[in-house]
Amino acid sequence: MPSSRTILTAGLLAATLASVVYWLLTLRWLTRYFSGSVAAHGEEPTEMERSFDSATPGFAHPRSARDDRGWDHETARGVVILSGVPDGPRRAGTESKDFSVIPDGEPPPVTFFRPVKRGVPRLMEKLEMLVRAVLPGDQIVLGADAGSAEFAIAEQTRAAFPQIDIAVVACAPGAAANPKISKLIQMQSAARHGHWIVSDSETQLDRTFCDAFREEWKRCDVLTAGYRITGLKSWPQQLDAAAVLLALWPGLMAVNRGGGPRFTLGACTAFRAADLAQVGGWSAFADDLAEDHQIGAALARAGKRIVLSTHVVALESDLLTWRDYWRHQRRVAVTYRVSNAAGFAGMALVYGLPWSLLLALLHRSNPLAWAWFALVWLARLRIASAAARQLRFPIGRLPLVVFIASLVEAICAALSWIDRRVWWGGWRRVSRSGKLKPSVSSSPSPSA
Repeated sequence: MPSSRTILTAGLLAATLASVVYWLLTLRWLTRYFSGSVAAHGEEPTEMERSFDSATPGFAHPRSARDDRGWDHETARGVVILSGVPDGPRRAGTESKDFSVIPDGEPPPVTFFRPVKRGVPRLMEKLEMLVRAVLPGDQIVLGADAGSAEFAIAEQTRAAFPQIDIAVVACAPGAAANPKISKLIQMQSAARHGHWIVSDSETQLDRTFCDAFREEWKRCDVLTAGYRITGLKSWPQQLDAAAVLLALWPGLMAVNRGGGPRFTLGACTAFRAADLAQVGGWSAFADDLAEDHQIGAALARAGKRIVLSTHVVALESDLLTWRDYWRHQRRVAVTYRVSNAAGFAGMALVYGLPWSLLLALLHRSNPLAWAWFALVWLARLRIASAAARQLRFPIGRLPLVVFIASLVEAICAALSWIDRRVWWGGWRRVSRSGKLKPSVSSSPSPSA
């Protein structure tokens, strides 16, 4: 009978091999999905992006037009696994329902929701970019904490662009346990249009992205965009962004390969007000930690088709300390855990580098074990580097960042099974079903 050491060795080796295969497959799907380039599709980086990315040459912008295989062309997640199980694979030409919800011709007017959290870097520039991205007849609704510096900046933006329909809502805490939903509940009454695009505070929406995104929205009920992070200067910022590159994007590609997402992403999502009302409105998600996942899941259950955009939106990184980074990764892990526990367990496929390190430590006197660890590290680095180039997602110090971020993600994933508290402007308890409980500290209320 094999010893426990032998069984553990075999298990770690199998887990590592499975991870490498998963990394390679998702990179292949990513390359297929974003097969375009700046030259091929004419989309240039924004001025804000250039200020961050000019020092890192050789990155191609990931904008890709629909190819001749149709809308549901084969595409390419650790996060995918945890974000919900699709009904089944869908392929081009197999859909009988006409999902076109926006008629051809002039696009309908859109209300752009932007709930603004505290401490957003270069907020005025981001809001000015949003203003320049809208079309005549569109509306922008900005929500910020009453009396905050962010509220003052929102008012300055409205005053600077009197020709644009901009509503600024002074938000009070407590409308919902989730601070982002709390703002959106208070902002809703200001909306004048039935088509909504909701984006996060850090999102950099330029005109090129918005035009392409709205065109894409014509062919589905709900459109959600993946994202990349810019402005990565410090170690905590680079490590935090690496989690998006190493786990989120492989997961998104795997989900698309399996039939498409049944969730939405918080960075930028488009849907109709009537569809949200059908699933209970913002208030139905007032206490959810993972509000974007739950909104998408509810819309999917209601029969709405959700599509991952072929256009990647840029987010500027928050200023992060080491403590901020750790707390954010803990919150991300708990969010994934409560969204889909069974799927979250499948994220073991992402952690091939920690598995190979455990194997080397188990056989620390065996040079072959350390050689295997080095080989897996190199594979993870090369695959991550290729994905970063495809997504125009440069991350400095990538060899060490890949190693450290992989270990931190694995540790946070393990801790999420033990402790479901998260930091969101204070320690918050999270129920097994993903509901936020009252704060367990005396810190000020969080701001989304």
